[in-house]
Amino acid sequence: MSVQRGDLVAGRYRAEEPLGPAWRARDESGGAEVVLVPVAMSEDDGPGTVAEVAALAGSGVLDPARWHDRRGVLPVIGTATGDAGAWLVTEPIAARTLADAVAEWGALPNEQVLLIAAEALTALSATGPRLSATPENILLTDDGHVVLLPIETTANDLSTLGTALHLAAEGHSPTPTPH
Repeated sequence: MSVQRGDLVAGRYRAEEPLGPAWRARDESGGAEVVLVPVAMSEDDGPGTVAEVAALAGSGVLDPARWHDRRGVLPVIGTATGDAGAWLVTEPIAARTLADAVAEWGALPNEQVLLIAAEALTALSATGPRLSATPENILLTDDGHVVLLPIETTANDLSTLGTALHLAAEGHSPTPTPH
């Protein structure tokens, strides 16, 4: 089961709008706005199994303190688990993903691409966990900054950042060259 607009996640958070792989949501217990970032998804994009969620909890991935004061990363304020898997609950943010920005505007100005590169590199160098720097996980804030979603990866974070910067500069993903 994937999350859809209007779904109640972890019995508490109402999914309102997608933000890359994350969701803007409203905390039904107090009305606060938050962002839910998935951390336990199975291969078919469905919810994590009970065993997967338990393994994540045991690994420390669901410990909000792990993400505290990570410069350039969306601040984590809690966690949530339920039928839809495990989630990091972050502060709300006025932003759009790099992928959405390029889809709407095309290639970005060189100065903005350089800012994205500098701030994303700062976030990647300041974090303990390896973060995913895909265009869907890079957020461009309404006040002109760049933050990353707190999503770990086993891929090369600099390689994914390079692909994201190519998209930003050229307006399309790099295409493989024939050998």
